[in-house]
Amino acid sequence: IDGHKYINGVLDKLAQEMRAVEAGQGRKGVSREQ
Repeated sequence: IDGHKYINGVLDKLAQEMRAVEAGQGRKGVSREQ
């Protein structure tokens, strides 16, 4: 069970980083359109 918790924690961190990257790209795209 501990192993699953560790994996979930790593995936959560990666997901947060990906969201930050997507959000950054989205903001840039909006800025370009404006």
